[in-house]
Amino acid sequence: MLDMGWQFTIISFLRFLLAEVEKLVLININRDPTVSAEFSLVSNICSLLPRYIYLPIEVYYFIYLILTNKPHKISKGNFL
Repeated sequence: MLDMGWQFTIISFLRFLLAEVEKLVLININRDPTVSAEFSLVSNICSLLPRYIYLPIEVYYFIYLILTNKPHKISKGNFL
């Protein structure tokens, strides 16, 4: 479980780093303020669409997990 958390942390950090570097490169290539403004606007609007699409799925799945959660006995060596 700890290994999976470590992998998730590294992947999240790399994703954040790559997204920010992409923004910096695109803004520095075109020094025109309108280009950077358009990029920011399109980037933010495009990020809203997946949020609205996946939000109901996340909520329903979260409720499903709460309703079907059964207490598990943890035996020695079994962490799931």
